[in-house]
Amino acid sequence: MERDTYQSLEKKNTKHAKWVEAKLPGYLSNTWPSEKRHVMDLGGVMGGPKTCGFWCFMCKCQCCCLGKGIINPILKIHNARLFENEEGLTKAEFFEKHGFVLINHVTNMKETDWTNQKAVKDIYNKELEPIIKEILFPKNKIKNIPWANDILRRGPGTSSPFYGLAVHGDYGFGVDEYKKSLDTFSADGDNYSVEKWHTEYEKKDVAGFMVINFWRPVLPMKGPVRKIPLAMCDTVTVKPEDMIKKHLFGFVPGLKKPLWNSSLRFNEDQKWYYYPDMTCNETLVFKQVVLFKDNPEACKMQCFHSAFKDPTTPPNSEVRQSCEYRIPIWFEK
Repeated sequence: MERDTYQSLEKKNTKHAKWVEAKLPGYLSNTWPSEKRHVMDLGGVMGGPKTCGFWCFMCKCQCCCLGKGIINPILKIHNARLFENEEGLTKAEFFEKHGFVLINHVTNMKETDWTNQKAVKDIYNKELEPIIKEILFPKNKIKNIPWANDILRRGPGTSSPFYGLAVHGDYGFGVDEYKKSLDTFSADGDNYSVEKWHTEYEKKDVAGFMVINFWRPVLPMKGPVRKIPLAMCDTVTVKPEDMIKKHLFGFVPGLKKPLWNSSLRFNEDQKWYYYPDMTCNETLVFKQVVLFKDNPEACKMQCFHSAFKDPTTPPNSEVRQSCEYRIPIWFEK
């Protein structure tokens, strides 16, 4: 990118800029072997040094958690608002093709409701159900949505005051790794959740299973998100051989088992997008788990993502307050 072009974009409202140029931390080097699992220990669980966590990827020093084979390239992150307009697809078509989409949605959830499971069940789930069935999957037969009623809040004053400043996928690949993800949070010797899920998946009328994430800014934010927005990697531009299995230790305090995640090996063909100036009346939806019996490669359709520091962010911008809600969905034949 020519520097003059980039500087001229910085002076415009970011809703109309074609891209920003920013660091995307936590990528695997393009020399990382496809078959080699990436293992990261954030809390000294495996006997290594404790580290400061995901947020350290943005610091200038080479923190010990960066590990061998990690790079932090500066890339163009394109304006997804413009991209959606250019594609001219329905929300369902864009979501199916690219793995993410923006939905306009005014919620009745109050500032204190996001950590209240009853409010999530009584208010938010009822708001999201028609979005899922009518906007995202109008042509699919949805069998069941087993709502979790548990939302993760991020931002100052929350239980997760940090942001995911690293390129990552929140799950592994395929049925076996998803079952292991469920087992990670099961008590030792208790396989109920794993067996229950597997029994459901094996039913003849089940076509497949997905987990999608509803990510949005929330109150007490007053203005749009300009500080540490979320970037998404277009699934069309990701090659299966660049998707690397990952074990993540130490992310959840006290948890000895690994999280079954995924990392992304750098490839200059990959394209990244974000929605500038997201407000509390918008929600970003992206795919996290995709499992369909008639398509073993569907598991490669999960959407890699990362928070990032936008260099065009105005000084003294409001700190981001956001939430993310992972929703499992069963599809029938």
